[in-house]
Amino acid sequence: MEKPNIHIPAVIVAALIQFVLGWGWYLIFISVWQEGAGVTPEKMQGMSGGEMALAYGGSFAAYALLFYVMAHFVSYTKSTTPKQGAQTAFWCWLGFVATSLFVAYNYQLKPISLWLVDAGYWLVSMLVGGVLLATWRKKEVAAQ
Repeated sequence: MEKPNIHIPAVIVAALIQFVLGWGWYLIFISVWQEGAGVTPEKMQGMSGGEMALAYGGSFAAYALLFYVMAHFVSYTKSTTPKQGAQTAFWCWLGFVATSLFVAYNYQLKPISLWLVDAGYWLVSMLVGGVLLATWRKKEVAAQ
């Protein structure tokens, strides 16, 4: 297997974009998400500083890992255009994220509305990240 060309700044920026996108996304869909997830406003407000740090820090670390792995797919598929990056991201989302959430939420008896909110968030953020990873490459990689 060939060595992937991974541009770490693009991975970090993609993770930051997903983090910010999440704030906006869940601000818009907060009531649907809270109802589907069974999380009350009181429960959210009652989170300790440590719980918040774990939630935010853990989320960012997971986003960075996701985009690091997705950068491998972008490299292996030789995606260099926005369309190619979006296509690679879509297939990663469909094969790994949408299906995993669907199975988990079905066994947890969660409503389809929760899946639509969460899977939609991952789809949009992964599409944006895929475009970024495909188009923002190391100079020596882009020159090839």
